[in-house]
Amino acid sequence: MTPESQQNIKTVFEKQKAFFKTNQTKEIDFRKMQLRKFREVFVSHTDALCEALDIDLGKSRKEAEYVEIQIVLSELDYLLENIDEWAKPTLVESKPHPSGAKVISKIIYEPYGVNYIIGPFNYPVQLTFSPLIGALISGNTAIIKPSENTPHVAKVIENIVYEAFDEAYVKVFQGAIEENTLLLSLPFDYIFFTGSPNVGKIVMKAAAEQLIPLTLELGGKSPTIVHKDADLDKAVERISYGKVD
Repeated sequence: MTPESQQNIKTVFEKQKAFFKTNQTKEIDFRKMQLRKFREVFVSHTDALCEALDIDLGKSRKEAEYVEIQIVLSELDYLLENIDEWAKPTLVESKPHPSGAKVISKIIYEPYGVNYIIGPFNYPVQLTFSPLIGALISGNTAIIKPSENTPHVAKVIENIVYEAFDEAYVKVFQGAIEENTLLLSLPFDYIFFTGSPNVGKIVMKAAAEQLIPLTLELGGKSPTIVHKDADLDKAVERISYGKVD
């Protein structure tokens, strides 16, 4: 990693810090406008994403569209449909005033700031862009590092982000351990990591040293609970489909 690359990462991070402080991302219309533009760019890269997923992971087009692309679009549409309602302050009854007067307080939902999203290799589109649209619909900015193990997909992700957003709002940095180590040293406002428990421990340690809140979506075996009144044949069929197909 060259000194120039290191400086570029730090410069973009500071740009995003400065942009967030303008409060522009807190405007609901701005969030919706940016995500609608992202949707348009994302859809225009469907063929490129499917081709890259085939090269990197051997996923068929049907699988790529179903478990990667359509999930992102469905989630994005759902967020856009509900953001106006979700963003409204919530009124809650508070502890009564000493005079006996009823007190109503207001919960106002605020974004964190600059988010760092670390994408995985197994579902590199869905599990990179879903956290991104969640971050943006909430009023944050984001820096993304896609998995180095799916280089063709990572390049398409970078192209999509480059076309859809200004780097002061969303930016992709490619790389592996060295780049990730540098990024984890920066004072992000939130970190979202999807990956293995071993790497999750490294991410959590780096976040703890700076008291950065984070979400860890780590590896697992997707345990299933089957109730005693369940249709066992149907349960077996559906669990097998989710595990194998």
